[in-house]
Amino acid sequence: MRIGALMGRGMWVSALFGSLAVGCGGAPGVDGGYSESAEAANVSESLPTEAVQAGAEGDTGQLTQGLGGCPSTTVGWSQWQPSWNGNANTMGTYYCYGTVPAGNEGFTFPATLASSERTGSAQYTCSNGSWVFQGGSCNGKVVSTMTASGSSVTCSSTDPVKTKWIGWYVSDFKRCPDTGGLDWWVNQYNNTTICSASNNYDGYATRDACFRAYLQEGGKSNGEFYEAQSSGHIAANSEANACGSMAGYPWTNVLANGATCKYKP
Repeated sequence: MRIGALMGRGMWVSALFGSLAVGCGGAPGVDGGYSESAEAANVSESLPTEAVQAGAEGDTGQLTQGLGGCPSTTVGWSQWQPSWNGNANTMGTYYCYGTVPAGNEGFTFPATLASSERTGSAQYTCSNGSWVFQGGSCNGKVVSTMTASGSSVTCSSTDPVKTKWIGWYVSDFKRCPDTGGLDWWVNQYNNTTICSASNNYDGYATRDACFRAYLQEGGKSNGEFYEAQSSGHIAANSEANACGSMAGYPWTNVLANGATCKYKP
């Protein structure tokens, strides 16, 4: 009876698969390639450019290279970070790059961070004509899924039906639903006559069990359901759709952090 119901609704199941495949990815699919949208946005983070002489108070001001000073140059620093929200792919050494302006001997300057995929800061002191690293931080920036890959996901709602479906997505696929996919399913749930009492809910005994079975069938068709259930976290293909190839999706605390991604080392 279940097989007959599925076969009889070929177009409906087809629409289901299309909803998952397109809705999950938002913009272009994995095969289309993601272009590191956060990088393409050319967002820059600038730190203060005031110069402060080491050990002095109140002696500030923009300086230029003088006798025994240091030239403006590119600098790099790094920091090891643990996994973010359980995602092992976000654990490792992060590298940051930036520039320091020309400065006089003995003065300490902040480095201006260059990459939009990183967050952090660093300080360098001009010593004997060279910039000496004094300390700093470096990490992957946490951004929205929309910023990372153009895909919008929904992790909470005041609508009880949407809240129910969000819970099913998190339980079955280990991720929050893409906004488009969630809207499609909720519309089916609210406005179609499938999964009705007249045919014992397509053999699933209850309406919710029937709809959830079809949701899982859609996930099984592209391997998402099986991988999520076996690994305990989001499927790799779905992670790439939500965050792009250069960022990772949270594997734990999904309801609190599932709408965000973190750039990897």
